[in-house]
Amino acid sequence: MVDISHKSNAESNGVFSAVVGVVSGALRSIDKVLISQGAANARMRKVERLNAKSDDELAMLGLHHEDIIRTVFSDYVDS
Repeated sequence: MVDISHKSNAESNGVFSAVVGVVSGALRSIDKVLISQGAANARMRKVERLNAKSDDELAMLGLHHEDIIRTVFSDYVDS
């Protein structure tokens, strides 16, 4: 049987660093998901606002109802 109760500090630090790396990676992934979700919500709110406008109001913005989705999503892709 191997006695692991006397690990060196270097071994303990290596394991700790590995755990911290995994946890940090997971938190970064969660952060990316939340940011993506926030961007998607913002796009949907913009689509809803534009859809609520009349044809005349959209014309003043240089838009037509059929162009709203493409316009909203291309704004975010280009950014």
